[in-house]
Amino acid sequence: MLPAWLDVNLRDWFAPFEDGSGLAETFRRQLSEQKPRPMWLDAPEAPAWLSDLLGRLRNQPAARWLVPFWIKEGLLAQADPEWLPRLHSKFNARVAHVFLLSFNVTDVVFDPRFGHLPLTEYLWRCYEQAAQVVFYNRSQGITTAEQRYTELQDNIGVKMRDILSALGVTDRDYLAALNQSGRFLYDPPAALAALERLMRHYPQPPPTPPNNVLIFDFAEKVTPPTDLTQQNPPELIQIETFQRWAADRRLEAARHLILLIAQSAAEVSPYLLRATSRIEDITIPMPDDRARLKYISFLYAELLTDPSAPHCIRFEDEQPDSPLEAFRHLARLTAGLNRNMIRDLVLRAREEAVPVSSSLVQERKKVVLQTESSGLLEVMEPKRTWDDLGGLAGVKAYLKSVVELLKRSAPTTPSGLLFLGPPGTGKTLAAEVMAAQSGVNFVKLGNIREMWVGQSERNMKRALDLIRAMQPVVVFVDELDQAEGKRGDGGDGGVDRRLFGQLLQFMSDSTLRGRVLWIGASNRPDLIDDAMRRPGRFDSQIPFLVPQPDDLVPIFETVLCRNFKFPRERLPQLRLQDLVTRCEGYTGAEVELVVTRAVSAAGGAENLTHNILRETIDNFIRSRNADQYELMTLLAIREVNDRRFLPPQMQHYAEDRAQLEARIMQLRAQINGLPSGAVNYA
Repeated sequence: MLPAWLDVNLRDWFAPFEDGSGLAETFRRQLSEQKPRPMWLDAPEAPAWLSDLLGRLRNQPAARWLVPFWIKEGLLAQADPEWLPRLHSKFNARVAHVFLLSFNVTDVVFDPRFGHLPLTEYLWRCYEQAAQVVFYNRSQGITTAEQRYTELQDNIGVKMRDILSALGVTDRDYLAALNQSGRFLYDPPAALAALERLMRHYPQPPPTPPNNVLIFDFAEKVTPPTDLTQQNPPELIQIETFQRWAADRRLEAARHLILLIAQSAAEVSPYLLRATSRIEDITIPMPDDRARLKYISFLYAELLTDPSAPHCIRFEDEQPDSPLEAFRHLARLTAGLNRNMIRDLVLRAREEAVPVSSSLVQERKKVVLQTESSGLLEVMEPKRTWDDLGGLAGVKAYLKSVVELLKRSAPTTPSGLLFLGPPGTGKTLAAEVMAAQSGVNFVKLGNIREMWVGQSERNMKRALDLIRAMQPVVVFVDELDQAEGKRGDGGDGGVDRRLFGQLLQFMSDSTLRGRVLWIGASNRPDLIDDAMRRPGRFDSQIPFLVPQPDDLVPIFETVLCRNFKFPRERLPQLRLQDLVTRCEGYTGAEVELVVTRAVSAAGGAENLTHNILRETIDNFIRSRNADQYELMTLLAIREVNDRRFLPPQMQHYAEDRAQLEARIMQLRAQINGLPSGAVNYA
């Protein structure tokens, strides 16, 4: 049943914006269909934030289209943040009364009652009816919501007096403590002991839980993830206190709610998150496409109607009548950013009087995400086209089909592609082309490992959380055989095994298919763990081989025209078909090196001739081991799981696997200096 205040306000809210599509009735229907029922519908009166915003938009003819847009898109009939019902359900079912809220905790939270609020303030507003809502962090000590979110007053406030009484503290003692340090009970052991006395002071559960709500900002500063054997006694006591609270049936029966807030679950003590700890980890996700679209449009309305800040936001390709398509474009571009980051981006553009353009978003996103990931992810901005990828006709055709699937986030998109073959054959370039042509985020997974105990695992979790937030995204892992760890537990204390397990679990998440595409590159697939190579993680193994002479012509053309702007109409003068017969066994990287040397010798591409290019080729000496390159080629051929990817000269290996294995063993023996026919397990 919808609240009575809704009927009173519907006509007043939407009549000025009515476009003939029945906005009020559509809004009513959307609210009645929300499952579960949003908390804000049980408020005693209409949301002041929403009433105020709609009232201000009435006086802005240029923005009237926003309200019909919000209704038609269902952006006003907002359910509660998806993590909040899960928290309430587990609390009401007595599964847990201590929760860790992690990941996107620095962002604002939207609720139609209040608009967009910081997380801690939002939690206070959600639990205003609790006996007490008390905050703690190490810099401020114990504070109340009134102290944080209302105007400063000369007196302590009624609620603070109640808390002090429960803690056994007089007003005089409190004021004396403030005069000395400006903070009240900021030392963690003393603060935790006092807050426990507060909970014991309210042993009876209220008619409507929760009873007391304790909110710990920056929980990682109170329960850091260092090894217990290295911690000092106060930290041990702090960790043990939370463990004891979570297991205490009396605190559960009294319906106290304890909320720990940290940017990453990996940054708090792992002992708090064991399955037996009864502390639930609730991940607050980054906003998805729809949430970002909603926030961008609300931000536009807010700034448009703010008399203190003249509106001068301009969007790239914005139409005069409505920037709606610009909103949608910006929502797609800002995948991986939260609302606060988007606001910062828009306000910076307004301050500099420049449009919010694709290049501005990419530049800012690169800075933000690399900072947020502490260098664990390298955000790339590929500007490659299919023309940049010379040769590889069959492979390019398949990769183009994958890109089309990725654009639609189709469920048939491969979960991962494994690019195999010798160095210099175009594996990294192909990944960049795919990312650029699909228009999605593109990141490289950096070095996860660190020397400190547990830090490598925390780095991996942080990187994977950010990858999940950035979807749709292409994740490129170069030298996969060295980057992802193994199942075996060697002399590293099991770090490789744990990193490997984290990565496998993430890559096996079927809900990410079509949204996260992994591309791994390796020239030694025999060193990659079998569990990583199986379908469901890397569905397709694609060979990138040393090109045949006929395939070198388009590679020469691509390098000349792309890198050195050589006129295509002059290409016949170079007689490339005659030259490639001298380049048998050249990789794409070697072709690029030869062309660079030839252009330099000619004093510029405009002076390049057939004779200069031929002389450069004749003088070029390849400094590589032919046996190593053949071995890497055959190892790639051995892994291919689709005959279409095999070049004609390699097709026979698909039928005669014994011949393939024999040649691999022979090459390994030659490389390692073993007698012919010797078994080599390297």
